[in-house]
Amino acid sequence: MENDNLKIQLDSIQRILNYCITQTYNVLIGNILRKKGCINNIQFKEILQKEYIRITDELSSIYLNHPALACVEEYYNDDDFLWESTFFESLTKEQKQKYTSFSVSSFEYTKYIDRHTSYNDVLRTLQNS
Repeated sequence: MENDNLKIQLDSIQRILNYCITQTYNVLIGNILRKKGCINNIQFKEILQKEYIRITDELSSIYLNHPALACVEEYYNDDDFLWESTFFESLTKEQKQKYTSFSVSSFEYTKYIDRHTSYNDVLRTLQNS
């Protein structure tokens, strides 16, 4: 029973993640296409190379600071990566409690877009309660 409730909660969180990832991806692709329309191919290749290096460095930092997220790279093509990957097993007891206690119905995409870290405080509060 507990496993079923956990699966339902992770599925709900997964839907939020999928939506956020899709929206962010579309914005980033749009940005790239707008840049491509304004500059020549040589400049465009240089910009893409710099972006690739910056994002790779950022991802490396995220993986170092949040080891549970390293499995996302392996499983991100799965629609159910939170459940199917090793993500949940990689979390500490406190982190698991944050995810299982998170109120999915309280998520507001516009709040998240305004400040990507806006839900960090909510998750910290859940952990400390």
